[in-house]
Amino acid sequence: MARKRGSRNKGYWFRKGRGWYVGSEPLKDPQGHHIKDRGAEQEAEKAYHVYMAGQGAEGSEAEGNGEAIKADQGYTVKDVCFLYLKDCQNPGTEVYCRKATLDLRYRLLHDFCYGRPPKGKKVHKGYGDLSTTKLIGLHVKEWFDAHKGWNGTRRAAFQALRRAVRYAVKLGIMTQNPIAGFKAGSAGKREAYFTEEQEKAIYLVASPALAEAIRVMIATGARPGEFAHLEARHVQETEDGQLWVYPPKEHKTGWKTKRPRRIPVPTEIAALVRGKMKRHPKGKLFRNKREAPWTDTGMKTAFARLRVKLAEKGITLDPDCTCYGARHTYAKRAIAKGITIEKLAARMGNSPAVCWAHYAKHWEESKDNTPILFEGLN
Repeated sequence: MARKRGSRNKGYWFRKGRGWYVGSEPLKDPQGHHIKDRGAEQEAEKAYHVYMAGQGAEGSEAEGNGEAIKADQGYTVKDVCFLYLKDCQNPGTEVYCRKATLDLRYRLLHDFCYGRPPKGKKVHKGYGDLSTTKLIGLHVKEWFDAHKGWNGTRRAAFQALRRAVRYAVKLGIMTQNPIAGFKAGSAGKREAYFTEEQEKAIYLVASPALAEAIRVMIATGARPGEFAHLEARHVQETEDGQLWVYPPKEHKTGWKTKRPRRIPVPTEIAALVRGKMKRHPKGKLFRNKREAPWTDTGMKTAFARLRVKLAEKGITLDPDCTCYGARHTYAKRAIAKGITIEKLAARMGNSPAVCWAHYAKHWEESKDNTPILFEGLN
């Protein structure tokens, strides 16, 4: 019975030729399939926590001889977090969410509970072993203080923890929400863009696949997620040109607007997409250098490596610059050409208010918008 070295100390282990187990029980993915890939340790770890959260609930009920579970007894913060994540996978619950959101919340709550992300170094002591009665706002503050580089992530992290705690209150596991008065603070604005010099350097230094991704996003204003998830079924050819159309459930603001996201595509990029569609009639159109479909995480990792390579060449990007910089570059250049904020909002899938908040500075600085001020005046 061969086990993966050291894995037994984590509470779960790998049996060669069989798969991942906790005790004698097979660890299963959200679809109920036994996880058998030896390299899927992160998925196994997630399944282990989900399993243990379920066992904790059952154990408390058994100790009470069938009586209702008494709030705040026998539950830790870790139990609350992973019970919440377990139900996030169940379409029948009110907290059900799509896979991308689930993965993000799992990573953030794992960090809060263990002091580190699923794969990474320990950066704080972790609060998962605390009793639910001991959790206070100070712990959240200490969590944020340990991640000085977090900006918008602070809000996403606090939202994940807050929803887990609120769900525990609804289930009767906790009697009150101890972090109800805590505020995560403003997320700030991501306004970094690429200068022409930086863009040229990117195309020289980046892998062909990443250079292509950035070029396409600068030309279309697509979000990194929209670019990565583009499939042939999203592409529509019209008399005016090519459109990428994402149903409401498949883009960032669809849950709120209930409208599809429509991205007009320049002629050069449209021709590139048609070629991709011939190669990949099904599945994601754009692939990384290994010919695997791009993912949000893969793009972040590739861009982080690109940043280091650029620094070695003497090209320094703004500290808050990410792949999103391509989208902001698109907006800044469109404004420089004289587009109104309202038209820009329609192209970018934002409300005019959001575009004014993010890009008004560029509009006011543009030398080409004077004729627009007089448009329709006389």
